[in-house]
Amino acid sequence: MEPRRRFRDIVTGLSGMCIVIVVITEILLRGEEPVPVLEIVNTAAILVLAFGFTLVRAGLFARDTPARAPARDVPPPDDPLLHALDQAMLEDQIYYHEGLGIADLARHLGSQEYILRRLINAQLGYRNFNEFLNRHRVEEACTRLADPTQTRLRRSSPSPWSSATARSGPLTGHSKSKPA
Repeated sequence: MEPRRRFRDIVTGLSGMCIVIVVITEILLRGEEPVPVLEIVNTAAILVLAFGFTLVRAGLFARDTPARAPARDVPPPDDPLLHALDQAMLEDQIYYHEGLGIADLARHLGSQEYILRRLINAQLGYRNFNEFLNRHRVEEACTRLADPTQTRLRRSSPSPWSSATARSGPLTGHSKSKPA
């Protein structure tokens, strides 16, 4: 499990424990004034949790390494799911389906979502499913744009993105320049 998720689980668990402790304390005190030490402990716990949430929100545990694209010239390992994924993306071009999610792709491949997610993130090195999906979409767009035999209309249609706004982010991230 990546450190960011582990830290998020710890912060969530501690938040739940603090809530339970405060509720139990309130029930036991039944309207009496709490001991000053309890107020200090409660305030300290809130500050620690707020700091933890801030660290998670700020992306302190996010990976800064760029995604590794799988090598196409080296034969992939003998993983049937990897072969099925390659076929779905390269031959079937399933990335053209608008609104394609990881659950849809897992269903198409006859796999479970968490197994496919683990393959995409851990084995192939992508941060998330959208990065994986957009890499294939960007490669397709670059191939079309580089082909001088295609007309301008053919280059742009059908597009794997539903709108110009949807393609702007992935193309900018891939080429480091904003598309027209």
